[in-house]
Amino acid sequence: MNKGTICKKKYIFKADEIHEIKSQKRNLNSINTQKIKIYMYDLNNNLIKTFESKTDAAKELGILKRRLNHYIESQKAFHNKYKFRIEEL
Repeated sequence: MNKGTICKKKYIFKADEIHEIKSQKRNLNSINTQKIKIYMYDLNNNLIKTFESKTDAAKELGILKRRLNHYIESQKAFHNKYKFRIEEL
């Protein structure tokens, strides 16, 4: 194996290729860390609360962020009382 290469799980990468892969991951992570406001509505579509981010909403509600994502995407009611949106009605 040449100096400056890394072998892992049957793949050989040169040091500059690893740098490129890491920079691409950083770019994707920066997109994922952008704050998205979350709007919480009752079942009659009355705005109850606005959260500055998914993390803030999940913490205050005492649930995991992935669980909050489930409620946002499925539009199912949280505790049969609230719905979440990423856009204001």
